[in-house]
Amino acid sequence: MRRRLKCRVRGRYPFVVLAVLIALATAANILFTVHQVQESNRAFCSLLVPASTPRLPRPADPKATPTAYQEWLWQQRYIALSARFGC
Repeated sequence: MRRRLKCRVRGRYPFVVLAVLIALATAANILFTVHQVQESNRAFCSLLVPASTPRLPRPADPKATPTAYQEWLWQQRYIALSARFGC
């Protein structure tokens, strides 16, 4: 005759504890990710703000000064990018 093993913990208690632990781990993961993304954006903004300060006027003739025109275009891209990040 086989003996049945007695379960020390009955019912749904282990599953509830497991679900609560999973929920806590998920919440901690989300909070950590949000914190890391904000820190990354802050560091990116500290690099982007000096590059996006308007200091170059638009060249009058882009074909005569293509280098100045390219610099002005890059500056405009940086300004748009910093606006997207909210810097």
